[in-house]
Formats: sequence, structure tokens, C-alpha cells
Amino acid sequence: MARKPLTAIGLELGARLVTLIAYDISHRQVQLVAMENAPQGWRENPSLLGEMLKDWLGTLGLDKKTSVLCACVSAHDAPLRLIEIDPEESPEGALRDELTEWSGSPDTAFFVNGQALSKGPHGLPAQLLAAYPCERAEQLRAAFETSGFPLAELGLDALSVVNAFEKCQPSWQDHLAALVKIDAPIAQVSWVREGQFAGHAVAFAPADADPLESLSTELLRILKDGEGLCGADASDCRAVFLCGEQGGDAGVASRLGAQLRADVQALDAFAHTPFPSLEGNTQQIAEIAPQCAAALGMALSLAEGVAR
Repeated sequence: MARKPLTAIGLELGARLVTLIAYDISHRQVQLVAMENAPQGWRENPSLLGEMLKDWLGTLGLDKKTSVLCACVSAHDAPLRLIEIDPEESPEGALRDELTEWSGSPDTAFFVNGQALSKGPHGLPAQLLAAYPCERAEQLRAAFETSGFPLAELGLDALSVVNAFEKCQPSWQDHLAALVKIDAPIAQVSWVREGQFAGHAVAFAPADADPLESLSTELLRILKDGEGLCGADASDCRAVFLCGEQGGDAGVASRLGAQLRADVQALDAFAHTPFPSLEGNTQQIAEIAPQCAAALGMALSLAEGVAR
């Protein structure tokens, strides 16, 4: 009988950084946090990522025999939306029809994941549509095979952040909140209401503009207008949590906080997840916690699946 893994490894594959969380499944605590520069051009050529991971994971001393690994990629160019479905219609068929209309490509070109949610804004059953191109997914899986750590699960960062938020901010589960993931020149807003994903929006900074200042302006518009939000009013948003590579940037928090009624703060991804090696080091935790949200969300999700 196969032995259950001892460690769940969550990776966020960013444009500039690869962030890793090693999570001890039995002790329910973070073992290791590490960050490394991503190989330039890895998105176009994922094999570059495989070689980098092979060297890096070996250096970190992670044991492939007792670990299971998952990763997330950016959702900024992926279909990520809520779909209301007629009770007489097949959920799978509705998701694939929506995907074909969005992409203009055959639905077979994508891995499609549908997650049942509560009723949508018009009272019909709702599904969360998330998809990723099959070709790119297979290239990533091949890259991880090269590293010696096969990929058990591939996810989207916007949803991974929601999973981390549910664990680290349980007191906000009954309210409307916005999770803002900033990886300049891109930012993503994941709306969360009553513990469920409630919408997604993306902001881009022009190439000739200051990225953080430009993103702050665009984020203010999204948060005030409720762009991407389903079944709720943006004026009811009680809090905005910042995460991502620039999630701890004080300037962004100040700009948003000055013009929003909601409380604006950096997301402490480790608020309810023990991290013994940094216990008591509040300054270092504050610096890295916003950057680790997506990787931690993947690791926690994988650990829950293994523990079942």
C-alpha cells in the first residue's frame, strides 16, 4: 500500500518569481518558504522552468519520495467567471458553451473545471468556470516531470488566493471582501462573498506609465464600480486585502485607503497557519505573507485532499 505524502508543496509560477510553500501535512504547519527568480521566457518555453526547478528543489532538500506538489499560474488571461445554469440544462454543457463563446476555440482545447456554488444573482444554480489551455498545461506537466517532482494539480492564482483567505481570515466569511493580487504590471481582483467566490476582474498598467500608480487608479475604478462582481453591490464591500508581489506596497495601500470606505490592508496569509521557524518574527512575516498567499492556498488545498 502506497504511503501517504508527508509534505504538500505549493508553487506559484509568476512572471518574475517562483514562490514555494512546503507544508507539513500531519503537523499542519509551514515547513519552508522560498522564492527564486523565474527563468526569463518560461511561459513561451516551459522546459526552461523544468531545468530551473530540478536544480532549485534539489538545493532546498525536498524529498520527492515523501512530497506531493501542485502549482498555480496567473488567471489574468483565463476564463474565470460565475455562470448561472437553467436547472434543466447540463452543467457541463453550459460550461463548455460559455467557454467556446469566450475563446472562439473548440472547448476541447481547454481543461475545464466547474465548481458548484450557491445560487447566482438571479436565483438560479451557479457554477464557477475555470479553464486552462490543454497544450500549455501539458507543457507544464512535462516540465515538472523533468524536475523529478510530478505535478499533482494545476490551478489558477486568483482561486488559490481565495482558498488562503478562507483559512487566514475566517472572521470575514459573512461579509463582502475584495482580494487584490498585485503583480505589476497586472493586478487581479477576486471578489468573495459569504465564503464563496463572487467574481473576478483584471487591471493592466500601460507600458509607458508608473505601474503601481497606474494600477492604483485602475483598481480604484474596479473596486468602486464593482467590475466583475456578481450578486452584490460594491458599496457593501467591507475590506480590501492586498497580496501578490507588490501586495505589501505601502503606497498602493495608501492610495486605495484614502478613497475607499472599505478597510485596506495587506493579507497576512499566515494568520491562522503556524510557521514555527518564523514564530515571533512579525516584521519578516509581514514582509513575505502577502507574496505567499497563492502558493499557500495551493499547498493547503492539496494537503486537505491528501489528508482525506
